[in-house]
Amino acid sequence: MSTHSLTWRRRWLTVSIGALIASAVLACYLFAPTSVDALPPRPTPAITPTQTPTLTPSPRTPRPTPSLLRLSHIRLVVTPAQERLWSVVEWQGGDGTWHVVDGWQGTVEAGSKRWAVYEKNFGEGPFRWVIYKSAAGELVGRSLPFVLPTSAGEELTVRIEN
Repeated sequence: MSTHSLTWRRRWLTVSIGALIASAVLACYLFAPTSVDALPPRPTPAITPTQTPTLTPSPRTPRPTPSLLRLSHIRLVVTPAQERLWSVVEWQGGDGTWHVVDGWQGTVEAGSKRWAVYEKNFGEGPFRWVIYKSAAGELVGRSLPFVLPTSAGEELTVRIEN
């Protein structure tokens, strides 16, 4: 082969490789991802507002805490002191029948039991204490009837001896 034909082939090869590189660069430019700003505008969907009712809480009267209430107390004292006795406070109805007071029932501890009396119940009666060996046990004793304290800060002590 002649020197002339080698030079021509080198040139052709150089031009061909250059054209391929240029085509690749052009393809990268043409098919490169575009930014969001370059996208055509799209319509924004219309939002129809709906009315949502607003619930306004009704004003509440704060419930007084027990420390702010005017209270008295009734206390049972069992002598001699016995542990684990069950105590019940009963009230007497108009027909003479005795009824258990809900909430005033519990275990006698260290020979004593105490319950709070709210102001609205001051002076009510008659009531009595009844004690049993256990919640389902046999009767141990009853107190004489009594009336609840009549003013705040009083403590009425009722004794049962057995």
